Amino acid sequence: ASALATLARIQHELGHEEDAKAALARAYDAAVAAGDVAPSVPSTSPEELAKRRLASHKVFVWRQIGRVERDLGRLPEAESAFRRALAMSERIDGRGNFNQPAMQVEVGDVLRAGGAWSAAEGAYVSALSSLDKTAGGTAQDMPAALDGLARVKWAKGERVEAEAAVRREIGLYEAYISSDHPQLAPALELLAAILSASGNDVEAKTALARAAAIRKMKL
Repeated sequence: ASALATLARIQHELGHEEDAKAALARAYDAAVAAGDVAPSVPSTSPEELAKRRLASHKVFVWRQIGRVERDLGRLPEAESAFRRALAMSERIDGRGNFNQPAMQVEVGDVLRAGGAWSAAEGAYVSALSSLDKTAGGTAQDMPAALDGLARVKWAKGERVEAEAAVRREIGLYEAYISSDHPQLAPALELLAAILSASGNDVEAKTALARAAAIRKMKL
């Protein structure tokens, strides 16, 4: 199922849409045939560890299917696949486990792409609630969750909250990742749009200039 989902993504990227859909349909069949997962039993026995690996692989497969559906623009199907992966993850390791925030961000991104602002906000907030419990609040998926939240807040006209979220995102990149990371460019452009709407044209121009420099650097 994983190989078929990966093949579907490759075919889509190559522009072979019919082949992508055919591979995706086969991935669905294989994933459904593999079945659901059972609640995990804490154990270091080889049998239980093997069951956990298989269960984790099933979660990965549904995430891959969700990504293909998202790439194909089939947002309801993508959301369904991501939520299935989330439910499986919860059965394996419980609600709010370490692996769930990344999937919640993926759900949020799909909902945001479909204009479901409040539902998307809920997904990002849930992800951040778990991520904020990590040491220092610097978990790997936090910038993506903050970016999604900032864009939802901006779309809803909640300018102050949008600015706070995107500034926090930028701060995390600068402090813990890279001051010229490619993803900083769209974050800075969003900040510039917010600042411009607030009448802060000087700082907005500075943010735009920095974004342009990063994009030029990465060409």
